[in-house]
Amino acid sequence: MPQVVSIQYLRGFAAVLVLVYHIGHIMPETGVRFSLGAIGVDIFFVISGFIIWVTGRDLNPGPFLKRRLIRLVPLYWTITLVLALVTLTNGGGVDWTRLLHSLAFLAQPTDGVSLWPRPIITVGWTLNLEMLFYLCTAAALFAPRRARFAILAAVLGGLVALGFLLPAGTDPRLLFYTGSLMGEFLIGICLGVLWTTNKMPHFNITNVVLFTGAVVLLGFLPLEHANRLLSYGTFVALLVTLLLMAEPALRVRPVRLLNVLGDASYSLYLTHVPVILVCKSLSGSGIFPITGLALALVVAGVTIALSFACYYGFERPVHRALSARFRHQNPATTSAPVTP
Repeated sequence: MPQVVSIQYLRGFAAVLVLVYHIGHIMPETGVRFSLGAIGVDIFFVISGFIIWVTGRDLNPGPFLKRRLIRLVPLYWTITLVLALVTLTNGGGVDWTRLLHSLAFLAQPTDGVSLWPRPIITVGWTLNLEMLFYLCTAAALFAPRRARFAILAAVLGGLVALGFLLPAGTDPRLLFYTGSLMGEFLIGICLGVLWTTNKMPHFNITNVVLFTGAVVLLGFLPLEHANRLLSYGTFVALLVTLLLMAEPALRVRPVRLLNVLGDASYSLYLTHVPVILVCKSLSGSGIFPITGLALALVVAGVTIALSFACYYGFERPVHRALSARFRHQNPATTSAPVTP
């Protein structure tokens, strides 16, 4: 499939949003307060649903899962094992159950009560949901092509509906896997259906004004305490639709930096929290003789630079090599990972 420029830009944008959010959360001394940056995760889920439908709807389950694992696993496992090894070499202990759950992409609430799992890589909880989405998609691919959308819509919609109906005291893992975030994959799939059937709204003045107005309106509404699918999912659905509508205009003059940032978005997403923690330690020891916004900009620059090194030095060559080995395709034709 030819690269969808708008989706490529959104991947990089989403990763930067999450980066800025975590800089403010982990290093409050920078003065950065950007809680809206968490919406980067919602953008990732919606565009993941879009890409999985556009590129995978006609595949068989085996090849589909093989492609997904080749894209997700190598970098995630490598960083997870490196962090565990660093902990061991520094005299710390490793929770082996937690490590195994992390490598298996399984949610494991650390205290038996907490809703959110805590994998070795902090942001790995999103990949737990991503893997469930892949399994749902693979199951739907056993069905005839004409039934696949209906099955996926029923399964994902059913999971979200079940989450609303579960009583208090339900196992937190079940609550996690039936959370409203699963509905954002379905939003992306619906956008993928519009895209593949050429029913995406046209890029004209009327539609741009309407969708831009809706995005701005939702951005200012006080919905932060509402259900996440309502507060963030609807906003992101409109935002992604607006960018997809603008695809013809964006193709006229692609921005290389945004394209590269999209390529490296998975590396940035997985590496940014450990890098921020190291920067925080260095800052506390006086290595960075700056404070406030200047410190935040330095940390962001260092993090992005290292993510590029990770992408070009590890993620891309490993992905190409594995693609050539297991998919028997020209590795130069494979694209960067779609998901965070």
